[in-house]
Amino acid sequence: MRESGSDSDSAASKNSSADALHTILVPLDGSPLAESALPMAVQIARATGGALLLAHVISNLTWAFAAETGLTSAEAYEELLAIENRGAREYLQRMVSSVPAEAGVRVEGTQVRGEPAPALIDLIEELDVDLVVMTTHGYTGLRRFALGSVADRVARSGTAPVLLLRSFEQPQGNDQLERALIPLDGSTLAESALEVADQLVGMVIRQVTLLRAVTPAGAAAAEIRSAEQYLRSTSERPRTRWQARGCDVTELVVRGQPGPCIVREAARTGALIILATRGQTGWTRWTLGSVADRVLEGAQSALLLVNPRVTQTHREA
Repeated sequence: MRESGSDSDSAASKNSSADALHTILVPLDGSPLAESALPMAVQIARATGGALLLAHVISNLTWAFAAETGLTSAEAYEELLAIENRGAREYLQRMVSSVPAEAGVRVEGTQVRGEPAPALIDLIEELDVDLVVMTTHGYTGLRRFALGSVADRVARSGTAPVLLLRSFEQPQGNDQLERALIPLDGSTLAESALEVADQLVGMVIRQVTLLRAVTPAGAAAAEIRSAEQYLRSTSERPRTRWQARGCDVTELVVRGQPGPCIVREAARTGALIILATRGQTGWTRWTLGSVADRVLEGAQSALLLVNPRVTQTHREA
């Protein structure tokens, strides 16, 4: 729909690797809640040189039911669809135009018809989206990140990391993302979060803390030393690269259950949590009581969810 300014060329040159964020998707449904994700998405796009894609999904359910049950004629049904499509185009144009040209961000709008979660998942895969930015219906932390919600389904089954912003605070800028907390448990699954962080380090993220929680709380000194050594060795790979981009890297070992420890540390520092999940294909729920669930329920900060099978697919491609 629009390319905003030429400053995006210089921003893009800072992030021109194969792993750069080329397309950042913001799902919109016409509500202020969904639109509140837009300022943060603009900030990320500006910092990384990525293009914004604003997607509006139109559900067929209401009018299809009316047509199938004979409550409206085929002609009236087509007219209603045309009106709805026209309204969606006008809405998207307003949203595209709301991005200031001086931001230097390439922005386009697209509309798709269908059920929101499957339609967005298909769009993400079709357009090879690199990041999804959306707002949750969170009240206390992200407690209302409910089974079956659009955000839940996109995060678990989409082929892109999903940045979830809490709905009770209007995002003001990418300074909220300057500090990142990456929980690690010694598995390659958890370490896949490092690959996604690499796309933001130096452009959005300026300080990274790698966290390892050791249980039980009374763990022996030897276990603490082992956890510290693991974090040091894990940070060796990205440290030099990230420091060259102006990003500081620290390690932190804490005693206690991972979920509460992650939530407390993120609340203390205001850090973005970058967390690998155990999302699966289909609509099966993450394991009840998993670390991801605990963090989703209690987090007070933004949360970037990474599906490890997606990063694995990208490595094999």
